[in-house]
Amino acid sequence: MTRPRYKDLEPGDFGSLRLTDYSWVSLKYDGLYAELVGGEHGWSIHGRNGRLIRFGEEPCPECYLRGEMIIDTEWAQGSHLYGSFVAWDCIYSGEEMPADVQRSNEFLERLASSIPLAVQFRVAESQAIISVATIEEMWRLGVLKSGWEGLVFRSDDGQRFARMKRTTTVDYVVTGVRRRGPCVTALYGGLYRAGRLETVCTVPVKAATEQHALGRAGELCGRVFEAKGHGRHRSGALRHPRQAGPDGSVRWRRDKPARECS
Repeated sequence: MTRPRYKDLEPGDFGSLRLTDYSWVSLKYDGLYAELVGGEHGWSIHGRNGRLIRFGEEPCPECYLRGEMIIDTEWAQGSHLYGSFVAWDCIYSGEEMPADVQRSNEFLERLASSIPLAVQFRVAESQAIISVATIEEMWRLGVLKSGWEGLVFRSDDGQRFARMKRTTTVDYVVTGVRRRGPCVTALYGGLYRAGRLETVCTVPVKAATEQHALGRAGELCGRVFEAKGHGRHRSGALRHPRQAGPDGSVRWRRDKPARECS
């Protein structure tokens, strides 16, 4: 698998984005990284770990594509996308290898009409970055208003990637801790439901120094802390939860009564 390495940007921090490094932007689909390989004897889609997701024996144009597999979850951008393979990069098509993102996009558009229907093939739309205003408008309309996961940025040669994801914050009440020896490696976060405190989320504690400090802190249960993630499940748990303090440290909310966490 050749999943790209992304530079992560803080949500809305457009000033940190160097336009000399990135020429293209697209809305980020909330799926699983996948690769499509096609040929005259059929096609197959594999996930990040090499696991076979789907295959077919229908003849397919010879190609090797990177994209995302949209799984049936509450995070997909609409049920009409469930099961779709959304391509955003063409490594090769036939005997040709696109030299840049623009050529890759052209190859994908050309392939769209000949990929077997069973693939449920779609092409991720990209647009050239003209100015910071272009990016701000996509963020406002696509991410904040329409609920897309974020934005993806690519260099003109398709070798450098960055992403900016929307962030959700939630205040939890500590209901317990996960320990490894004398260290606290995670806080269990709870919310009040109908007057009862229910544990809904496990938020890791990453820094070793803080793990030791929390382990010596005594009773933590009942204290309120802030966590952040990329969306919130119906249960109240954050998706991809992490601590909200600087450099991933715990941010305690001493100003907030526990019963206001719901």
